[in-house]
Amino acid sequence: MSANRVRDNGFENQTLGMPVGAPWQSINTTTIVSGGAQLEGNFAASLSQGAAITQQLRRLIPGRSYTFTAAFSTGAGSGTIDVSIGSVTRNYQGNSVVGAFQEYATYVFRFNAPAATPSLTITNNTNTTVKVDTIFVLLQEDK
Repeated sequence: MSANRVRDNGFENQTLGMPVGAPWQSINTTTIVSGGAQLEGNFAASLSQGAAITQQLRRLIPGRSYTFTAAFSTGAGSGTIDVSIGSVTRNYQGNSVVGAFQEYATYVFRFNAPAATPSLTITNNTNTTVKVDTIFVLLQEDK
């Protein structure tokens, strides 16, 4: 299995109740949460309306195929959860995230690396809070 290109992918190196910190950068209101609000481990990131988290990924091989995976949890809001890796963007409808606010839905997409060190950005463009946990970017292994 290839190494995850996302640093602190489960927010386990963060501090409960504080904004999302390094190696992530946060925009607008983000908070580290726990107490059953996380999917795995001790913590998850909570993004308010219009908030985003971003980080430069560990080195990718341009043109090679990678898989992005992340778990999202939200109320039944409208708008989108947007994931960008360099020039590659996917938009997930907030009202399609399955389950109640304490449950998570996992989303996956494949992409070809647009550059060696692209940034990963997850933006909450819904009208409610979004929780994020267990984020992976993995090289697709040749079979």
